[in-house]
Amino acid sequence: CGTAPANAGNPFKRQAFQLAKGRSAGALNYVVIDPVIGHSDSMASRHKGRWIPIRPASDGALAMAMIRWIIENRRFDARYLGQPNGKLATAAGEPSWCNATHLVIAEQGHAREGFHLRGSDIGLPVAGDTYGEKDPYVVVETATGRLIPHDQATGPAELLLDESLPVGATLLRLKTSLALLKDSAFARTIADYAEICGISAEVIEGLAKEFTSHGKKAAVNTHGGTMAGNGFYNAFGLVTLNTLIGNLNAR
Repeated sequence: CGTAPANAGNPFKRQAFQLAKGRSAGALNYVVIDPVIGHSDSMASRHKGRWIPIRPASDGALAMAMIRWIIENRRFDARYLGQPNGKLATAAGEPSWCNATHLVIAEQGHAREGFHLRGSDIGLPVAGDTYGEKDPYVVVETATGRLIPHDQATGPAELLLDESLPVGATLLRLKTSLALLKDSAFARTIADYAEICGISAEVIEGLAKEFTSHGKKAAVNTHGGTMAGNGFYNAFGLVTLNTLIGNLNAR
């Protein structure tokens, strides 16, 4: 999305070479999503590549539709997303880790609504400033159901948690980061997203299914801010698709 690897210009010269090599070797299938067709797709390579036109600046709608389908059909990499810290991720053979399991305060009206729950919030002593670098994030450990600092977890943590749990003497509604992503994606139907971006719901669902059919051997690539005023949010949504299949730093 927003990337034309076969067109001239740095860094696309290297990408164009890689694209051509992968295509000619029969090892690469790809889709170019762009308002206009460029040199990255052609009749001669139609058996390996495909151009899908999209309304300008609506890449975020496509990304959120695919995210909705992936979560709804549980096609995300739960093993990857469930690792609450780098040490556990390495032990599980994962190439990296993310904050999908980290808890966020979702209690309406709370002074820290929308902020991550931290170790100091559950009464842990913290070296340094409260909510600083040494104040750990908090997860619910799957094996024990306990609130625990993310860096002290000894196994996977809950992924789609949305519950009111006791924090000190108070019940607080807490959600994992992945649960908040689900809320955002589920705010619209796939049909709604399709109307926004101009790509049919059937094509969007097909893209999401294909994207999640190859383990970590798939990727979404987007150029910077997708050349649009809302490009940061478009690009962030698109690269989040990579996180959902656990391909970050994978080789």
